[in-house]
Parts: sequence; C-alpha cells; structure tokens
Amino acid sequence: MPRMSGLARKLARRLIRDIQKLNKNRVEIILYHSVTRHENLFITSRQNIDPIVFEQQMRYLQEHYSIIPLEASITHSCAEHSYNKPRACICFDDGYASNVNEAYPILRKMGIPATIFVCGSVVGNTDLLWRDKVCYLGKEGLEKDFIDFVRHGESSCRYQYSSLANMSFYQWSKSIYGIKDMTIQEDLSRYFLNKGIDSAQLATKYDLYISPDQIHSDYDGLTFDNHTWTHPLMTLLDRESQLQEIWRNHVWLQGFGIESSLFAVPFAPFDENTVAACKKLNYDGLFTVSMKSNRTGQANLSFSTLYRRLASNSMREFESVL
Repeated sequence: MPRMSGLARKLARRLIRDIQKLNKNRVEIILYHSVTRHENLFITSRQNIDPIVFEQQMRYLQEHYSIIPLEASITHSCAEHSYNKPRACICFDDGYASNVNEAYPILRKMGIPATIFVCGSVVGNTDLLWRDKVCYLGKEGLEKDFIDFVRHGESSCRYQYSSLANMSFYQWSKSIYGIKDMTIQEDLSRYFLNKGIDSAQLATKYDLYISPDQIHSDYDGLTFDNHTWTHPLMTLLDRESQLQEIWRNHVWLQGFGIESSLFAVPFAPFDENTVAACKKLNYDGLFTVSMKSNRTGQANLSFSTLYRRLASNSMREFESVL
C-alpha cells in the first residue's frame, strides 16, 4: 500500500477533525499555561497567549460551546445522552501568576469557570520549575555548557547524549531518549548554584508564579488542583516516588483549605503507577494531553482519564480545531 504524502496526511487529519466537530457529545478540555502580554525569559511563544487573544478565544467558546467547570467534565463524559452543544472546560498548568493576574479578570467578567493545576514547590517564587530552568539555559545560550557540566559529573551516566543529534535541547531534556531518570532536576539546581544564578531572584524579578495569598477557595469560578510538587516526567519515577510527588502537593493544597480530587499529568506521559497513586488518594480523575476529544459515555464511573487539548496562540488555528 503506497504511503500518504504529507499533504494527504494533513488533509486526512483535517477531514477527521471536521467530522469530530459535528459530534455535539464532545467534551473539549482546553489547556493554557501563561496568559500575559509581558515577555520574559521563561515564557515560550507556544505556551503563552496574549490576553486579547485569550478573551477572543473565550468568546468563541461561549458562542459554540456550553462551558462547564472542569470537575463536571467527569460527570458529562460519563453521561449517555445527547446535548444541544458540545461541552468545554478551561484549565491552566503550573501556576503562573498571569493565570490569576491577567486571565482570571477576563474569566470573571465573562462568567467562565476554570481550574489551575499548580506545582507547590515554586509558589511564591521560591525557585524555578526545572523545565523553566531549561528554558532559561536555552534563552541564555547555556545548553552546551550544561551538557559539559553533566558529562563531567557523577550523574553523567543518567543521560543519553547521542539523541541530541536528533532533537532540540529542550525536547531532549524532557524525553525518555534524553534522560534516564529525574536526576536532571538536581543537576540543574547544582549548575545554577555553580554559575551563581539565583533561581528565586529570577522568578521574583518576573513575578513568575502565583503567590501563597492568591491560593484560596473564594474566587468566583476559579479552583485549584494537583499538578505534582516539582513537575517531573512521571514515567521516569517508580510507584512510591510518583505517589510522593502527588501526595506532597495534595497535603500542601490542604493547607490552603483546598481538597484536591483532580490530577493533571506533567507533560503528558503516565503509567499504571500514576493511576494507582491517584486512586490511593481517592481522586476522581486524571488529565493528560492529547489532540483527542472526550466523548459522553467514555469515562469509567470510578476513575476517569480525560484528554486536554493544548490551546493555540493563533485565533485562526484555535477556530479551525475547535
């Protein structure tokens, strides 16, 4: 059978998506990271949405979808009946300050509910998430220097350097073909310390993450849930380590009066150990990242695994997909 050309594959994907869009029993979960007009060293163009575009996207969703709270996505994906409009949910990953400072006023004005999946280890700008440290190295041209640093360190064997020939440093740093475990977290911290780079000072300079006083349950339609303590690649951790990442963040959220019951997987990959950890904590569902839509009747009543779609920062592309 002849292979499809690139154009043919693209047209086929578009046709499939157009057919999917006709299904009103969809539950689309839209994922954002930062929503800000202020540029900084850590926010990549792909993971940031200008607030003006964000508001346009929210208006588009209000016109074409019934927007529901994220926790209701589990109920709706379990339902077996039809709706007049597909459902949509809004969520954010990591806990950037712009979620509250710039996105929330838009959401509140429009009456749209949303959930922030937050990593407690960096709240209050006490540190940088390790993936933001990787972004910093890229922006400052320090990738090769970091590679040399780990090559000559005790943890050198924890990396697969040959794969750098086929992927960018950023891709390599979060790939199972680049790193063998999460030693990279400690190595990044050691590298920053060795170079005299103050992570907390950088985070504070750009007011990168949510502050502790911004985490509470008194918002109008805004809720918080669990995104692990340090944002690891879960499949590189054993069962106990995965449980500890989720459990530590769970207990930390409880300190703010928040009883989390939803878990968003960092990056996307997860395994049976991730599911086991969530079930042990009596969570209702796990959210990963995929271009797939959720459909009514797909979810398991005891525990749900649902897909989130990464939002485009282009209004045209956003409309074509949704």
